[in-house]
Amino acid sequence: MKLSSIAILLATVVLNLFIWTQINKPYDLVESSYPVNSVSADLLRKHQTPFDNISLSAAQIEADLQILAPKTRAIRLYRSTAGLEQVPAIAKIYGIDVTASAYLDSREENNLNASEVA
Repeated sequence: MKLSSIAILLATVVLNLFIWTQINKPYDLVESSYPVNSVSADLLRKHQTPFDNISLSAAQIEADLQILAPKTRAIRLYRSTAGLEQVPAIAKIYGIDVTASAYLDSREENNLNASEVA
């Protein structure tokens, strides 16, 4: 390749990176005095994953919903097992509507369990 081709390629890459970083700048959330219509959430703590086979406690769920209550009117869950089946009853206390989903995979037993709970 010619030196000019390499220079054009390098300039194109640098320009693309510059444009991408300008368009996708992170920003801080703005505090608002009104609740948002809905949030999507998984109520796991730091260092917990859906693959840890843990069951969330009612106290942990209630603590999270207590924080979310003044900020939203509804919450959407992507799973309905591992303790999250308690969320609708606890959310009702705080006046939060819940949209529950079921996480389906290739394991039929898990799918039946998730669909029954949701």
